[in-house]
Amino acid sequence: MRTLFLCSLLVMAHHGQAQMVRPDPLAEDHELPGFDPQFITRNGITSIVGIPSVKRVNKPILEEAHRYLYRFDEQGRTIYTNTSFGNPGSGSDTASIVTTYDEEGRVVNRLFKELSGQFSLELHYDSLDRIVRSTYIRLHDRRSARIPEPDSGITIISDEHIRHERWNDTTTMRLYLNADERPYRKQVITTNKDGYVLSIEDGYVISGRRSRTSFTYQERGWLHERTTKIDGDASGPSRLVHSYDVAGNLLASDLYRGDVHTRHDEYLYDDRTMYLKARLSKNMETGMINIIKYTVVR
Repeated sequence: MRTLFLCSLLVMAHHGQAQMVRPDPLAEDHELPGFDPQFITRNGITSIVGIPSVKRVNKPILEEAHRYLYRFDEQGRTIYTNTSFGNPGSGSDTASIVTTYDEEGRVVNRLFKELSGQFSLELHYDSLDRIVRSTYIRLHDRRSARIPEPDSGITIISDEHIRHERWNDTTTMRLYLNADERPYRKQVITTNKDGYVLSIEDGYVISGRRSRTSFTYQERGWLHERTTKIDGDASGPSRLVHSYDVAGNLLASDLYRGDVHTRHDEYLYDDRTMYLKARLSKNMETGMINIIKYTVVR
C-alpha cells in the first residue's frame, strides 16, 4: 500500500492532476464523465476507441458488435465521436457528432448524423461567452434520405434565446425564451466566491415543474456529489457520488434514486501511463455489468 501511495504521489507531481476523465457539474450528460482536454493534449492523444462487452448474471462476458470512437484536436477538445453498430453496408451502421469551435474555443456547432437523419445545433454567444441563442436544425440530404425530402435544404426545429441577469457576485439567472420570445424556463445558478457551482434551481413557467440540483466538492476541488430534488417526485432525490485516488483519477461513481442504489461504475487505469483502460457499469437491480475497454492512439 505504501509503494502504491508513493507511486501515486510521484505521478501526481509529474503530471499534475491526472484525471483523464473528469466529472463536470455543468455537463449535459452528467452521468458520463468526459475526457479532460488538458490530459489529452498533454499526452498527445489523438483518438480513443471503446469496445463494449456485457456480463449478465451467471453468464460469460460477451463482446458486443458496436464500437465507440473519439477524436481530439491539438487542444485536447473532442471534435468527433462515432458509434458504429456492427452492420457495415447496411446504410444504418453509424451515428456521429462533429463539434466545431470558434477562435475563442467556444462550441459553435454540433452536427449530428443519426439513423433518422442529419441535425445541426448552432450556438451563439454574447461578449461574456454566455450562450444567448440556440438553433436546432434538420438538414435534408436527398441522396441518403430513405424518404424524399423537399428542396428547402433545412427545417428549423427550434430557435431559442437565452437572457442572462447577474443578480450579485455569486448568483446568475438564465431565462429561456421560445421561438415566440416568450419565457418558458428559468434557471438560477449559485456559485461560491471561487467559482464553484453550488446549486442550480430549474423551473418551467407553464407546468410549474421545479427542481433543485446541489453540488459538493472534495478538498482539491473535484466534484464529489450531485444531488437533484424534483418537486413532487415520490421516489426521492437522485444522488451521483464520485470517489477519486490521490492523483485525482476518478475511481468510482454511484447513482442513488432515493434510498435505492441503482448503479455502480468503476474506472480502471494503466498503472504506468494513467490512461483509462476500462469502465465497468453495474445495474444494481439486475446485476448486469456493461464493460467498455479503451484503446488510446497517440
